[in-house]
Amino acid sequence: MKVDANHNYGVLTGDIVASTSLRSSDRKRLYDVMQDGGEELRTFMGERMPLPLDIYSGDSWQILLSEPRSLLRAGLFYRAFIRAHMPVDLTRLDLPKGGNSQTPLADTRVALAIGRIDFVPKQRISEAEGPALQASGRLLKELTGKVRMRLVWDGASQAQTWDLLLQAMDALIVQTWSPRRCQCVLGALRGMKQREIADRQEVPVKQQTVQRLLDRAGWEWVEKVLDRFENSQKWL
Repeated sequence: MKVDANHNYGVLTGDIVASTSLRSSDRKRLYDVMQDGGEELRTFMGERMPLPLDIYSGDSWQILLSEPRSLLRAGLFYRAFIRAHMPVDLTRLDLPKGGNSQTPLADTRVALAIGRIDFVPKQRISEAEGPALQASGRLLKELTGKVRMRLVWDGASQAQTWDLLLQAMDALIVQTWSPRRCQCVLGALRGMKQREIADRQEVPVKQQTVQRLLDRAGWEWVEKVLDRFENSQKWL
């Protein structure tokens, strides 16, 4: 991949929450879900995602975007895909005593960063170098508590505000994005109409059902934040 030294890129780095608690039989399934999600995202993003999702260390992943304005939409898409397609049966988890029995389904941490990239060897993002990659990696290490999604862009005047907004959005996702709602959110992120989303469900539902599921996922607010993020010309 040819890198433009004067261009800002978007980098997403993440890992699966509590993946070590999964039984070995479910880890292969998790890898397949992660891979499928990356392929779906690349099909959706097109040229904005010049390289495939890079999975490393079993449960960690990275995505590189040539257009930083698509960063938040890509992060939400991949996170919704994981939550929609990898529900966890708590009776099959190897959780120690006192484990978090409140975790309803698989999830991923997402550290978003905007900045320069120096080089990408072997077409693998995990082997690339540059300020944006370093910032995203450092941020992911900080996501050890309840917060699972944050953003960093050194030097950007509005970066701190966006970071706080993403932390609020993260709380909404953890509390309300069930697998069914995530399926609808995936369609909405693609710009589909509710009728089309309804028809594309594994078991087709009514348009009113999709509207109810999106309402409960807080989609109206999420969409407004996305629109503002993608059209913030002053800093993107």
